[in-house]
Amino acid sequence: MSFSLNKTYTIITILLFLIEVGIATFIKTGFIRHTFGDYLVVILLYYFFKSFIRGYDFKIAVSVLVFAFFIEFLQLINILQTLNLQDNHL
Repeated sequence: MSFSLNKTYTIITILLFLIEVGIATFIKTGFIRHTFGDYLVVILLYYFFKSFIRGYDFKIAVSVLVFAFFIEFLQLINILQTLNLQDNHL
């Protein structure tokens, strides 16, 4: 595994992050906020890791997918209510 900064992936990461911030700021409900935003976050994470790690495309993709499934599972079991954080806006 080699680490180096890939400018193309870094620019894509920044653009996806700005789109996510725009979605979080201006869209409060609906398909774009709840479904498409989650979809873009997974792509954002993939490109973020690809910005620094050369090669290992499949391993990065599977790792990001497993992480996304884990987060969705935590949402399924209402982890925020379990931890009494449901009113936290952060």
